[in-house]
Amino acid sequence: MKVKNYYYAKGIALPKLKGVTNSTETLELVEPNEVLVSVKQAKGILPAVVVKVGDTVKRGTLLARSKQTSIFSPICGTVEAIELHPSIYGNVCKHIKIKNSYAGEVDNFEPLVGEAVTPVSVLKRIYEAGIVDGDGVPLFIKFILKDNQSVNELVINACTDEAGENNNLALLNLKLDKLLAGAKYLAGILDIKKITFVFADNLKKPIKKLFASLSKAENKPELAYAFMSGKY
Repeated sequence: MKVKNYYYAKGIALPKLKGVTNSTETLELVEPNEVLVSVKQAKGILPAVVVKVGDTVKRGTLLARSKQTSIFSPICGTVEAIELHPSIYGNVCKHIKIKNSYAGEVDNFEPLVGEAVTPVSVLKRIYEAGIVDGDGVPLFIKFILKDNQSVNELVINACTDEAGENNNLALLNLKLDKLLAGAKYLAGILDIKKITFVFADNLKKPIKKLFASLSKAENKPELAYAFMSGKY
């Protein structure tokens, strides 16, 4: 297990409020009676609605699609209305109002297995699933390489250092096996031998303890983790 420290000089100092979010507990939220699903959930082209009022949908049913991203239903139910509401990107956009039927039906993609798992098929699945990065850019766009580019290391960015956020540490504590499995899956597809996790400097103590058990694991890519510290 390798450890590196990096330094950046950018940003402003905010009071740390980590104590408010220090619990690693997660809550199972009760499904609402109805939802409003925004069509505008990413930067770029606005998706076109592909359902109509009265349609029955499952959890995972396609609601809207553009050439860059897709929107899916989070619940089972009936489309009651397509209305304009304020958008997180400013102005207003269409929202799809769905009345919950609590049917519990799921409309999933067929899993990629065996020879179907290739860099191209996984990139296509990321596109089809409408996955958007934290900055609002559709994720598949960031994964498209130019002809002269290649990949030799997979970097997992867990370096968010917002004043009150502990989500990265909570996910690592609760779902470390799943996170590692996903990282190894991507590394295997891309034939990458090294995976690096990057964290904010204030997580040194809990992260080192968390990753100590990984050093003895067998049949794994080379694992490393790095810490970023900043001057404000």
